[in-house]
This record gives sequence, C-alpha cells and structure tokens, in this order.
Amino acid sequence: MSNLEKSVAINLENTAHYENISNLDITFRTGESDSSVLLFNIIKNNQPLLLSEENIKARIAIRGKGVMVVAPLEILDPFKGILKFQLPNDVIKRDGSYQAQVSVAELGNSDVVVVERTITFNVEKSLFSKIPSETKLHYIVEFQELEKTIMDRAKAMDEAIKNGEDYASLIEKAKEKGLSDIQIAKSSSIDELKQLANSRISDLENKAQAYSRTFDEQKRYMDEKHEAFKQSVNSGGLVTSGSTSNWQKAKITKDDGKIMQITGFDFNNPEQRIGDSTQFIYVSQAINYPRGVSTNGTVEYLVVTSDYKRMTYRPNGTNKVFVKRKEAGSWSEWSELAINDYNTPFETVQSAQSKANMAESNAKLYADDKFNKRYSVIFDGTANGVGSTLYLNESLDQFILLIFYGTFPGGDFTEFGSPFGGGKISLNPSNLPDGDGNGGGVYEFGLTKSSRTSLTISNDVYFDLGSQRGSGANANRGTINKIIGVRK
Repeated sequence: MSNLEKSVAINLENTAHYENISNLDITFRTGESDSSVLLFNIIKNNQPLLLSEENIKARIAIRGKGVMVVAPLEILDPFKGILKFQLPNDVIKRDGSYQAQVSVAELGNSDVVVVERTITFNVEKSLFSKIPSETKLHYIVEFQELEKTIMDRAKAMDEAIKNGEDYASLIEKAKEKGLSDIQIAKSSSIDELKQLANSRISDLENKAQAYSRTFDEQKRYMDEKHEAFKQSVNSGGLVTSGSTSNWQKAKITKDDGKIMQITGFDFNNPEQRIGDSTQFIYVSQAINYPRGVSTNGTVEYLVVTSDYKRMTYRPNGTNKVFVKRKEAGSWSEWSELAINDYNTPFETVQSAQSKANMAESNAKLYADDKFNKRYSVIFDGTANGVGSTLYLNESLDQFILLIFYGTFPGGDFTEFGSPFGGGKISLNPSNLPDGDGNGGGVYEFGLTKSSRTSLTISNDVYFDLGSQRGSGANANRGTINKIIGVRK
C-alpha cells in the first residue's frame, strides 16, 4: 500500500431498515491514478461480520454518466469485516457524480445474497485530465477476465487443429505399438506368475509339513510333562487350593505356635483388642481383672456370635480359674470355678477339715484384703485452674464414692463426689473470718467426667459474702491435691 493512497472508510450496516442514499462528501480527482480507494466496514448490530474468501464473494457496482462497472471486492481484514476496492483509472479519468452499491453472496450450498445501501461519490475534474466525461465506459471486470480466458483457450485449440494430422498419425502408431507390447507382456507375465505361484505353493507346503512335525513333537512333550506333573501331585501328598477350601483358617496363635501377648488388656471390653475371633492370649497389667489375683495370666476367649462369648482367665501364681460370660450383648461379672483334685475323688474328714480351714483362712484374707483395699488413692498431685485435667489410676466404675482433698483461700477442704454417670461433680467449700465472722466467701469448684479415667476442672468461682459480689469466671482459687475412691 502506497503512502499516497487516498482512502475513505464507509460503514455498511447489514439491516433491513430503510437507509437513504448517502452523500458522504467523498471526492476524487481525474488526475489521480491507482490511488483512489473505497474501504467498506460490513457490520451487523454494531459488530463486524467475519468474512473470508472461503465463505463469501463480494462485488461492487458503480454507475455514473456513461459509466457502468461491476467488479469484485478484496477482503482486506476478515476479522473486522473490511472490504477494499480501488477505483479503476478508467473511472477516475471521467469527472462527475457516481453511485455505488455493494453486494455480498454466501458461498457453498446457500443462495443468500445481501445488497447494501447505495452511496455516492464525486470525481472532480482536474487540470491534468484529458478524457472528456462524454466518452462512455461500460465493462464488467469479471467478464473481461472471462473473455481473456476464452481467447487463450481458442488460440490453443486453433494450434491443436493445425497439427491434427500429425497427432492422428502418432496416435495410430502408438496404438499399434501399445497393443503389441501388451500382448508380449501378457504372455510373459502369465508364465512368470505361474512359475512364481508354483514355487510359492511348494515353499508353503514344505513349511506347513515342518510346522506340523514340530507341533506334534511339542504336543507330545507337553503331554508327557503334564502326565508326570499329575503323578507327582497325586503321589507326593501336595495340598491344593481346592482341598483347603473347608479348612479352619482363623489364627488362634502366632506363626511360631506361641500365644499372643497383650499389655493393658481391659476385661470389660475385650473386643477392643481382639475383636470377634476365638483366641488364646497372655495378658499383663490387665484392668477390670478379678480382685485378689495377679494382673498377668492366660486368657481363653471363645466366640459363638458377637453377642454370645465366654472368657476364661487363669492368673499367674495360682491355680484359680475365673470365667466371664457375654449373653445377649452384655458381659457378666467374674465367677470363680471350683477345682476338684482328681487324685482324691472321695472327700475325707481330714481333707474336708483342711479345706474348711483353708476356706476360713482365705475368707479372712479376702475380708482383710477387701477391708484394707476398700480405699484407693486414684489421684495424688496438684491440679489448679479451669481446663486442668486430673488423670486417675483406676476407672470410676470401681468406686461408689469419691473423696476430694485440697486447699482454697479459707484453708484445707474435704469434699465428696459421685463417680456414677456422666454428671458434673461440684465441690463447695466455704469460709468465714475467724475474728468476727464478717466477710468470707462461698466457693464452687466444678469437675466434668471427661472419661472414666480422667476429670477436668470446668469452673472455679466464688461469692464474696462481704461485698455481696461474685468473682466472675475462672477465679482459679481452688487446688485439688488428692482423690480417694471408696470401692464398691
């Protein structure tokens, strides 16, 4: 594009609304050449249409005094919908007023053609002009191109006709030679194909026979190996997956035959550690075990269903045997089994007296043990402030009463609490001044049962009797030093 090009941009709205013939004050001059350009912006709903040579064909018709031109438009920018037309020099040489109109046709199977509004432009006569406007100019660029093509083809046809006789003679000779060559090639090819076919058939037959022999040998070898394998399995006593389908496969011991060892086993909740499978185990430091015996021993855990089970405990250091049963989903208390002496099946006076004495002694020991162990220190330490947790040595389920010892601004306190359920425990010491009794306060230290083996201080407040005002949350005036549980 030349920098001297004179172009004007014209918006063409693709719409059915009526638009007047537009006088756009466009003026070119007769002395110009290859520089007068019309640019058309094809838009619809104020948006440019996407145009390309593959989907549209655009033309322009120009009419003036003695002038009629129809020519194609160049797609300058397909994405902005801009078409370009450079006015022919033959038009620019003729001054006067011109009308122009653009049509856009859709290519392919569609017959859609759109004709845009008419515009006008002027060609002003310049001092350099030599062609008068009366000289008529009528042509269609597309027709000129077609005429040139037709003339070129006519010329080529004329030259071909002049040489027609030579072509005919050459064609006849070529025909005869071609037929002869074809016949020779045909005979030769047939013989070669027959020879090649016979050779290939012979090769295939030889290979087929070789493959057949190899296959027969390999099949015979595989059959022999298969038969030998079956005999080996049958005579060797090997175990197959089918023969073990009904075997008992749940493990009741470790792989080396020894029983599994578990520390901290809870007899009230055995499922937590060993689930619902019958097992033999050894426990140490067990909890909720029978009183008066060791926390270490062997356990026989028999499972019928998840709701019906039997657990037998044989503690170390004694021949005593204890049994728990789970029926309808609930575990029973411990029961001690009576052991007979199989060497002396008949009771004697001495034996009976000995057993009676032993029973009396055991009863005294048991009573003394129970009496001496009716109290148990389950916490010994220091706990102060809301949020502090007191970890207990035993479960709250073992006791019927809790005794709390601690200090507060009035001195030492002793309070009682219930171990049952999940309710809050409230300790409420109070104090009055020793001198005249005026003032003092009422205190409350609250503990929640965060688990069956831990308590947490949830509140610590007091009411000042002198000022008649509460302390507000988290006064943190109480300290718990010891908790004693009274056994069931």
